Amino acid sequence: MIRVVKVKDFSPQPFTLLGWQVEDIQKKVAALAKRGVVFERYSWFEQDKLGIWNAPGGARVS
Repeated sequence: MIRVVKVKDFSPQPFTLLGWQVEDIQKKVAALAKRGVVFERYSWFEQDKLGIWNAPGGARVS
């Protein structure tokens, strides 16, 4: 399910707002990186060598 909301005053944010759940994030990120996809690195998150962040709730995000 995707929820889309129209707003009058839009302010871009420095982070991703949309994502997908995948079976094996390490495998997917490695495969995409091998094909030239560059993943964002954020100074305020501790990310592993692939750029994957472990969220407090247990989600792994890249």
